[in-house]
Amino acid sequence: MSSKVQVPYPFFSDIDGRPLNAGYIYIGEAGKNPEVYPINVFWDEDLTVPAAQPLRTRNGFISKNGRAGKIFVAESSCSITVKNKNGVISYTDLRSDAIFDQKNLVKSVNSIEDLENLEVWEGRTVYVGGSQGGEFKYISANAALNDQVVNFSGWTRQLDSLIITPEMAGAGLISDNEAVQKCLNYLLTSSEQSKKYSIIGNGKYTFSNSVLIVNFGYGLNMYLRSVEAGINYPDKTNYKTATPFFQIGQNGVGGSMVGLNITCGYLNGAGKASWLNFGGYACGGSNFHCDKMENMVNGVSAIKPNFNAASNKITGGYWVNGTGYGAIVEKGSYVVEGWVFDVNFIANFNAGGIILRDAQYARIESQLDFNGTYCTEITINETSFTGLTRDAVLSSGSNTADIIAFYQQKKGVYTILVYENQNTAGGSKFSIGNTITTVAGFSGTIKSLRTAATSNWYPDIVHDFSGQPFAKCLIKTPYSGGLVGSQLFSSDIQYYNSTDAKTNNRNGSQFVHSGSILTLRDAYFDTNVFDVTETLLAPYRHLYMNDYRTYGQEVGVTLSQGAVTNVFQLLRKNNGTVAAVSEMYKVTCVSADNGLNGEWDVFVNVAGNLYIRPIFENNVTASASGSNFQLAQGALVSILCVVNFQRVF
Repeated sequence: MSSKVQVPYPFFSDIDGRPLNAGYIYIGEAGKNPEVYPINVFWDEDLTVPAAQPLRTRNGFISKNGRAGKIFVAESSCSITVKNKNGVISYTDLRSDAIFDQKNLVKSVNSIEDLENLEVWEGRTVYVGGSQGGEFKYISANAALNDQVVNFSGWTRQLDSLIITPEMAGAGLISDNEAVQKCLNYLLTSSEQSKKYSIIGNGKYTFSNSVLIVNFGYGLNMYLRSVEAGINYPDKTNYKTATPFFQIGQNGVGGSMVGLNITCGYLNGAGKASWLNFGGYACGGSNFHCDKMENMVNGVSAIKPNFNAASNKITGGYWVNGTGYGAIVEKGSYVVEGWVFDVNFIANFNAGGIILRDAQYARIESQLDFNGTYCTEITINETSFTGLTRDAVLSSGSNTADIIAFYQQKKGVYTILVYENQNTAGGSKFSIGNTITTVAGFSGTIKSLRTAATSNWYPDIVHDFSGQPFAKCLIKTPYSGGLVGSQLFSSDIQYYNSTDAKTNNRNGSQFVHSGSILTLRDAYFDTNVFDVTETLLAPYRHLYMNDYRTYGQEVGVTLSQGAVTNVFQLLRKNNGTVAAVSEMYKVTCVSADNGLNGEWDVFVNVAGNLYIRPIFENNVTASASGSNFQLAQGALVSILCVVNFQRVF
């Protein structure tokens, strides 16, 4: 395809109007001086016979071997300068659209397929219409590249930004997940492309299978407005085997990734898909966000990755309706520490909201309710979990359930959380007194059952750290229907709901207030430590002082020989439990001399006067003057004493 000078032959005049003879014609790039920026010109329409510049003229026509000739160029527009034999310009035009006419030159096509069927030459530019379209230029150096996003066997997309879209890869024409995968693969072509481009999809994308994300060692920025599972999306056998929209890492493929930033505006799993699954080397230090998800199986699943997968942040807006769990993170041979969950609301995931399995140093700031509606909490008579493993099947003979977690939330109370594959709000498949077993040898008897929705309880957060020395998690959620698990005393927990006042837990300690009594509780022992009212502090156990002591007001005084000394003015406090009785103190005196000491019961009557009853007196005597407690000694010239006043009543 080419452009040629107008038919029959273009005519050129000299400055005096006569036919230009022995003149010079220069043809160059449009908008530029053709003598400085010449382009290729040809004698044939197939552009195979080059014509040397400058072209020469004879009798006003371009001369080819002494006869009038035609010239052809690949470009649709060019510049031209015409000079006579003396070098004087007779004509010039920097954009010679009028002189050159387009014959059979295709400027636009409807599809990539049409583009690939065009004749090619270096620099040829064609616009492709449709969703996959854009401007393409043929670059022979790229002829071996065919990523089907930017490069199509030499036809190279002319990008006007640093954004790659699924539409560029054929979204809507091929399976949308394949288009997204092609975009990811394009970024992985080189480290520079991986660092340079973002994937932005502002459309609605229907997936028929997973997208695999591996080998992004320099980060990834991807946003998809809407992703839904199509009718051909793989169906699950159970909630543990659901196919994710995005597989983050894969066994045997690539290495550990960092700096991923993946955002989805809307997700609909059609009851078949999960959002994220972390496997293989997975990733760390990454961010994942979903504004709204519904009809999912699971939200996030990171079960025993094959490398350290730490410090990932999961955020979102409104996640609702899942047949599995909202999120689960489980440690295997490698750490899964420091995950952060900050979702505005997670609700109605049948197997639970957020499940931490040995995922230490996690932080949860989400709100959750109505999760775990297919779960039952089974308390057993036995005091051992031997033979229990997570995800094992628990059987009563006629009924089975999957084990989600087992724990001593309160000391001596052995509890198993199970998934029954039915809504347990109407009752459990199991009964009190049932014997329950596993194939690994566990056997126990059901002591009690707690099903979902009982007193508005839901296992929204499962803090599962059985067998671990600590959890050290930070959980601060404005509302949660319930939190269960082990090692709660090693985490900082604060959440609220409408039915339970005892929800805060600072390393095992709980504070609750009735409006008149502040109570400190031990969450693990499930007992009160002490009560505090306006007037008293009441412990709930014996007070063991070890090598320390209890004491009241202490006064140091020097007693001179033969003198009565005022030691302390013991005023009535009027704050006893009964007002119209005496207040009583135990008063003890010690000195630098073991031979001088004493002890007294001292009463302050309602008038404020003191009455003293000696217990023993060694070389010291006590007396009273009004409210003043006095001491005297005659054994030494002077001696330093310490007197302790400890109130009894």
